[in-house]
Amino acid sequence: MKRHRKAPPKGRGVPRISEQHQELRHALELIDATEDLTRLVPLLQGLRGDLAAHFADEEGEDGLARAVGPAAPHHLRRLEALLAEHAQLLASLDDVIERGDALLDGSVKQVVDDARALTRRLARHEAAETALLTDAVYSDIGGG
Repeated sequence: MKRHRKAPPKGRGVPRISEQHQELRHALELIDATEDLTRLVPLLQGLRGDLAAHFADEEGEDGLARAVGPAAPHHLRRLEALLAEHAQLLASLDDVIERGDALLDGSVKQVVDDARALTRRLARHEAAETALLTDAVYSDIGGG
């Protein structure tokens, strides 16, 4: 599934991070509403790229520390805990993506392949029945 990517947020610092937060909320809502694994994994992969870039912005020179530190140093401990969670969140996301990929490449793919093989087999069966009816009704019974 091809994902249409928006242009990267413009600006720097807090305005850029705020814009990214809004885009991430939208992506998370979409992911949360998606039950189809074949759509979910690509959405998660897209989120992974966006999230890594976002976390880099938050941790960077114009990131959250610059915004929070001078203005509200009493919040630095909370900030440090949130920044430390970035690596854990990315690792958890990588795990979910990896497990989703494994299912799509493994048992889910096998079920889809088996279902397609069955539909082809059923289509051949129905075509053979139609041919039999055509031969019997129109050729033999109908005198044709």
